[in-house]
Amino acid sequence: MAVDNLASALGSPGKFQMILYILLCCNTFFVAWNHLGMAFMGAKTKHHCRVGNTTDINEVVPLFKKGGKKEWDGCKLFVNGSTKEKQSCQNGWTYYLKGREQTIISEWDLVCDDAYKASLATTIYFCGVLVGGLVFGTLSDKFGRRPVLLFCLYSPSVLGILMFLIRDYVAFVILRFILGFVLQGLQAAFYITIVELFALKYRSKVGTVQVIFWAGGVMLTALIAFVIQDWKYIQLFITLTTLLQIGLIWFLPESFRWLIAQKRFDKAEAVVIKIVKFNNLEFPQDIFDDTVEKNKADEKTPTDSKKYTIIDLFRFRVLRKRSVILACIWFSTSIGYYGISLNISSLAGNKYLNFFIGGLLELMAYILTVFVTERFGRRKPLCAYLLMGSIMNIAAGVLSEKADSEALQNLTTALAIIGK
Repeated sequence: MAVDNLASALGSPGKFQMILYILLCCNTFFVAWNHLGMAFMGAKTKHHCRVGNTTDINEVVPLFKKGGKKEWDGCKLFVNGSTKEKQSCQNGWTYYLKGREQTIISEWDLVCDDAYKASLATTIYFCGVLVGGLVFGTLSDKFGRRPVLLFCLYSPSVLGILMFLIRDYVAFVILRFILGFVLQGLQAAFYITIVELFALKYRSKVGTVQVIFWAGGVMLTALIAFVIQDWKYIQLFITLTTLLQIGLIWFLPESFRWLIAQKRFDKAEAVVIKIVKFNNLEFPQDIFDDTVEKNKADEKTPTDSKKYTIIDLFRFRVLRKRSVILACIWFSTSIGYYGISLNISSLAGNKYLNFFIGGLLELMAYILTVFVTERFGRRKPLCAYLLMGSIMNIAAGVLSEKADSEALQNLTTALAIIGK
């Protein structure tokens, strides 16, 4: 493709591309923090019915055995000293939180009959992610990568301030839906921009390095939650920090590939001039003119004028089969990954340390994958990873039902984290 020759002429890759690439990859942190932040903001919070200061808790709160340990019932009280008759909590709950820790569960009493609301908040957030994925790809094709990226990058800061000021569960859920919506738009826009920034031969490498930033974001999520602890300030921090990228307003150009595809050749030329000037290169006039001419010629070819949609993925047997297989793989791995990550507080051990170790293992896995795929291709490693992950997660699920000792509980945690 002529436009790929133009991309190659702008550096191999150049200084401008590498600086912009790193800045764009840093946006992965914001996506990871908000996608995974509910692991701590909505962490499992031990509690029991609130009783008077002069009351012996053992006389009024039932005990039950779980994982080999005795725990207080979080939702029932004995009635009038009876050990058989029970009633629901009458005066709220007492939560067991360390230091400055606060969760949405302790904030809005999302326990007992309202326990489902914590999971519902996460579900609604990812509904926003789903809608954002469907909407912003089309918007970035229509209006350009730059405006969509900048809008989705800075709007979370406004949403974060609103969530901090409005202490209401319904408002929180609605704002989190919008947050998931725009953050998925951010992820889609900056990834497309990264891909279009480099020549075709670099695409696999830039995609691999980008997921390494995700692993870094996972580890930072644990550190941020450990330091801040209060869910309100965690949410404020992971949204306001998007403003650290304010410099992209001046540094980020529109994708020259998109401009050429839209026949905005003057603006595309201005972007190319900006890049080559930064890289101390001469403007590739011949290559640029050739790219423009071929683009105009392609416009006149009737066979190239067709607009493709998602439906075209299912028109042909081979493409349909591959699309369905990949969709199933993404669905199952996402369920497993986020299911374990967001419920890390249900596993034995320190939730902050477990989460950090999980991110560290991800980092190691991503780096290893670079070498494994170069040696064995894509299909065999993919099958091997899926098989190993499935075995470990199934084993963790079976063990969790029978883990009545600390050793078995720790083994369950290890299998779940490695399997993830």
